[in-house]
Amino acid sequence: MDRKTVESYKGVCAQIVAEKARKVSDTVSASSAEYPYGKHTLTITGTEDNPHSQKLHKLQRLKESIEEAVESIPDADGVTKAVISLHAISDIPWGEMAAKMGYSYTIDGLKKIYQRGMKKYF
Repeated sequence: MDRKTVESYKGVCAQIVAEKARKVSDTVSASSAEYPYGKHTLTITGTEDNPHSQKLHKLQRLKESIEEAVESIPDADGVTKAVISLHAISDIPWGEMAAKMGYSYTIDGLKKIYQRGMKKYF
């Protein structure tokens, strides 16, 4: 897996949400419920609930493979794994990430760890 694919995680998640929310519509012929029973056309709209959609399936597989690639970073390099996971997968801002790590790392230090980790593993 390459760096661009890992960094596209947020976009893949957004595409999955968009694909699930995609609207579909159809027109049908209907008649009035009361006399004179006139025929008219109705438009029905809703979301497509097709779990077998090839595009959705492909996006979900890509999302899972990115998550697995980040998880496959060796545990011996735990700080790098945590930084890559927090930034690429969880989309946590650098300042918030420094706070979560107890301010033992600066924002610039975390960015450097991320850059080195991405270069080494992806």
